[in-house]
Amino acid sequence: MTLRLDPQPRGTAYGCFAFEDLLALVRAQCELARQGLVSECFAWGRYHNDLAASMPPPPLGEAWKLAREVLRSSSSLFGGALTVARAASLRGLRFLRGVPYALLVVADGFDQPTADRAMRAVRRLARGHGGRPLPGTLAMANRLDPFRPVDQLIIGADGENSIPSNCLVPLARAEEAVQRLDAFFRDNAPLMQRHGIFETRLYIVVDHVFGIEPVLYWKDSPSALRREIASPARAAALAAIPPNEEATSTALDLRRRMVHLFRELGAAHHQIGKFYPFREALEGTPSWELLRELKGLLDPQGSMNPGALGLG
Repeated sequence: MTLRLDPQPRGTAYGCFAFEDLLALVRAQCELARQGLVSECFAWGRYHNDLAASMPPPPLGEAWKLAREVLRSSSSLFGGALTVARAASLRGLRFLRGVPYALLVVADGFDQPTADRAMRAVRRLARGHGGRPLPGTLAMANRLDPFRPVDQLIIGADGENSIPSNCLVPLARAEEAVQRLDAFFRDNAPLMQRHGIFETRLYIVVDHVFGIEPVLYWKDSPSALRREIASPARAAALAAIPPNEEATSTALDLRRRMVHLFRELGAAHHQIGKFYPFREALEGTPSWELLRELKGLLDPQGSMNPGALGLG
């Protein structure tokens, strides 16, 4: 296998913007993608904003480590220092509290002036769609340390179980997908309230694809996996959560019906053949027959991962 390597950017700029209106946010994201101004562009809602705002500012040592990394990767010491100054917030992330939607962007360039020019264009575009500039602290932190502890991903702030879903659609269908999903949650709001289920969503654009990741949260006795990965302090709190099988069953049904909605939109998914339909979506088409023939040629005994993707 031969892979092409892109040169590491010698300049990077970071931005964050508050939006009051979801569709305005989505339009801004899609326009940023079409113009190719940013390398990373994602957004999330009030739940994650309030969660970030409640976090204490990082210790001085961690903050200095972050600043050193930005300075090291910049094409000039002055440009790197200016990037850190623009993105830093002495108040930690408290500025995110109560923000309905936050857009986080990263612009890479051949050098720091190139990245800065791209970020100036990003600011003009975001303001034109109603975005309010915020410190780019979180965008910088996510770029330099993108991986969160697993327990933070599958356990909610108050010990809730959580399950994500995802869908990927062309930019031209982004607004439709967002509106259809909004309607889905409005229609199911009484059911969700009755079982203590709530949701949040993440929005991302990559090249010319728009992605939504809805996450459902609810209280039930944690699974063995959640108990295993939780810190000792959290594990003790999780053990006190009583069983709630009806809420779990309802959450799983909501996810199943969401996936059906995604299929109506013609969406793709990150995990084909896992929870999302693969054989059902392709069976009876030339693509499915080609895949079966390829499987038969490469694995005539059906011994390689049997049953995966619905193939013997």
